[in-house]
This record gives sequence, C-alpha cells and structure tokens, in this order.
Amino acid sequence: MLQILVSIVSFVAVIGILVIIHELGHFLTAKKFGIRVEEFALGMPPRLVSRKIGDTVYALNAVPIGGYVKLEGENGEDEVRDSSTSFQNKPPWQRFLVLLAGSAVHFIFAIVLFWGLIFSQGQLMPTHSVEINSVSANTPASEAGIAAGDIVVAIDDERVYVPADFLTLIESRAGKTVDLAVMKAGLDTITHVELTPRTDPPAGQGRTGVVITESSIAVPVSFLEAGRLGVQFTFTIVDESFSAISGIFTHLVQKASIPSDISGPVGIASISGDVARQGGLIGLISLLGILAANLAVLNLFPFPGLDGGRIVFVLLEWVRGKRLAAEKEAMVHGVGIALLFLFIAVVTYRDVLKLFGVG
Repeated sequence: MLQILVSIVSFVAVIGILVIIHELGHFLTAKKFGIRVEEFALGMPPRLVSRKIGDTVYALNAVPIGGYVKLEGENGEDEVRDSSTSFQNKPPWQRFLVLLAGSAVHFIFAIVLFWGLIFSQGQLMPTHSVEINSVSANTPASEAGIAAGDIVVAIDDERVYVPADFLTLIESRAGKTVDLAVMKAGLDTITHVELTPRTDPPAGQGRTGVVITESSIAVPVSFLEAGRLGVQFTFTIVDESFSAISGIFTHLVQKASIPSDISGPVGIASISGDVARQGGLIGLISLLGILAANLAVLNLFPFPGLDGGRIVFVLLEWVRGKRLAAEKEAMVHGVGIALLFLFIAVVTYRDVLKLFGVG
C-alpha cells in the first residue's frame, strides 16, 4: 500500500510541476502580447475548484494528467473575431512565440535542473571498473557474499573496465569456478571471492544473479562548468528524444502498432515511485529534468493538436500571407487530439496489464 502511495504522490508531483512550468510559458507570453487568457487549468475535467482573478479563471481539475491554458480566440471563434485581445488577431510571429513558449520553458527548466544537480553533486566520471547495482537472493553472487555497491575489478586476473568485459568473461566461464577481485562498498582493499556462473539461470537473473553498471565517482566542478555540462546533457537528451519519437511515428506508420517499450501515465507513475524510493529527492529532480527535455521535443512535434502542429499552421499562414479557415484548422487539431487520447488509452491499458503481470 505504501509503495502505491509513494508512486501516486511522486507521479502527481512530477506531472504537476511539468504542467505548471509548461503552461506558465504559454500564459506569460500571451499576457506579454496582450492576449486574454480565459482559463489556466491544472489537470483535466471535471473541475474540482476554481477562482476567477481578473479575466482569468484558475482551475484545479480532477484528472491529474496534463493541463491547459485557454486563450481568447485560439480556435477561431466568430464572437471574438474583432477583439484586440484575441489570439487569432495577433501577428503570426506573436502567435508563434506563444505556442513555442511552453517547450522553450521546459527546455530551460531542464538545463537549470541539470546545472544545479551537477554543481551540487559533481560530474560523474568513470572509474574504469564495474559496480554491482543489485544482487538477487539465492544466486551464485549472493552465496559468494557479493552485495550492492561492491566494485568488480578483475575476473580470473583479467581486468574488468566496463560491463561488457564482465559479461564476456562470465559468459565464457559458465559452469566453471571463477575468482573475482572485489572492492567492497566503502572500503579501499580488494577481496577475492569465488563463484560458479550458472549454465542455465532463471529468466531475468543472468548467470551470476547481479545487475551491473559502469562504476563512476562524482568530481566537483565550477559553477560555470556545471552550466556548460547541464546544457550539453540537455541537448543530448533532446537529440535522443527526437530520435525516439521519430522512431515511434515510423513504427506506427510502417507496422500499425505501438512499440512495446512505450510507457503511459501508469508506467510513468510506476517509474516515479521507483525513482523516489531508490534515488530520493535527487533522483526525482533528475527524472524531472529528463521528462522536461523530452516533453520540450514531444510538444514541438508537428502533429495536429500538439503545439508543434499549431505552429505549422502559423508558419503556413506566415509564408502564404493568408490564413486557413479557422473551422478547418480546428477540425484537424480535433482529430489529432482524439488520436492522441486513443494512443494514451492503449498505452495505459498495456501498462495496467504489465503492472498485474499480464501480457
């Protein structure tokens, strides 16, 4: 029960912060250009509570997924066609910036988070050895006394630098007793332990029963260097995110199916809970930065209903000097949003099945 509660609280906190940051970008930019903001909502309807301040209704909704800023005239309503505070009556460059602002703020937010993390925690540098992340019970590793946090330096006197070295050496010695040179967690001395890699291990455990990663240490860096690394790391995530999202759309078009490794709200909630339990506040901040950078890319993807899809229509108007009929544009975005909700529903259903060990 506690595990579920941690997952829910972590998920709501992470999604809530990301939504507020994103919508604030749209909200503040719209206000800057004199566009009336009719509603600023956190979550999706039905509405729980709301309050009107000035021209804007601030609302908290029941479904803790997403949020929105409703701008006057954003859907081309006839009744605001002559309003000076209407989104549709603003120059294309202003509408472009309003639509871009949500992702821009997410991008900046990710940089700031990573900047702060690297400055406070240090830059991770590889130590050219392998660290044990976890050990399954009743396995060769657990019986040999190996524990999480131990560093594997060598196997049968052969130096181990990266996880691939460890896996290759263990694989080649299945069924044979091997000697591991291990530096126990928190100690500087090397201990030798023996174990026998299994020839037919249970699924998901591997021959020794350990989960490994490349060992690293945190090296202090200056404030400016932390900033440079934060920008670099954010751009790396953005690049990987762009490739991943492009791959999803390609998979959808070519195979008419959703890739199996995609997670929806339920999957993200589960991940948030795991990160909170294992990584604490630092882990959640890292997750926030990663999700912010990914959402910056996702929202700019040129798909109807997303900010990127709306930007395409603004750019077309800018180039043509003539706007597409508001009704047609609204219809295109409506279809896009419906498809997005269908996508989320399918992925969520699949996440629930995984959660209960089905499928």
